[in-house]
Amino acid sequence: MKSLLALDMGNSGLKGALFSGQKITGRFRFTVNESGDAGPELIRRFSPEGIVFCSVVPGWTGTLLSQAERAGEKRILQVNSDSTLPFQLMVDSPETLGADRICAAAGARAGGAKEAVIVDIGTAVTVDLLSSRGFEGGAIFPGIRTALDSLGRSAAALPVIDYSGGGQAPSRLPGSSTEKAIKAGTYWGIAGAMDKLVEMTARAAGTRPEIYLTGGWAGEFKDAVSFPFIHEPDLVFRGLELIFYNS
Repeated sequence: MKSLLALDMGNSGLKGALFSGQKITGRFRFTVNESGDAGPELIRRFSPEGIVFCSVVPGWTGTLLSQAERAGEKRILQVNSDSTLPFQLMVDSPETLGADRICAAAGARAGGAKEAVIVDIGTAVTVDLLSSRGFEGGAIFPGIRTALDSLGRSAAALPVIDYSGGGQAPSRLPGSSTEKAIKAGTYWGIAGAMDKLVEMTARAAGTRPEIYLTGGWAGEFKDAVSFPFIHEPDLVFRGLELIFYNS
């Protein structure tokens, strides 16, 4: 059975999945500090028949490619706007489009969706539209940790708040302390923004697209949004797999 190592290098670290056939048999997660050696280590450990990856960190990308080449890996594919994709990129500057957004859209297509709204909640939140015409772009705004950090740095009178999640939403409004007000305002503000943006994006599709929820923070928000969705934590990996075997 063919094995495939799929890697997703994002701003918060490296995520990986090992495929045997079409089944994911292993999942991996590394912090930013651990990510430099993690890719080559996974390659050495599993000796996959193929490697496919997307990255928003250029330095990490160069290191992985050079180390894979030294290790004699021949079947390695970096996904970007120049890759063979199951849809057209209908955006102004495809070369600036984040590869993770491309892969998430491909994951929706792998799941059988002809049209989809893809909500990816991480360091940033993206709400994208995949239509029957192609990938049409979407909206990007700060995720919860990014928003909290920015507020704490920009407002001298406000504390820097560390929200680590844990599966429970911050206190309901009104917040009874400055810290609770910041946590609740940021959390529910992001949830409300997602509701509105999904509504507007779905309306732009002109049909009833599937709505996918993914990303490292999706679990923290899945009970806070009002739209129906398919929660697919492996959406980017499914997209990487589809692109690899169609290239």
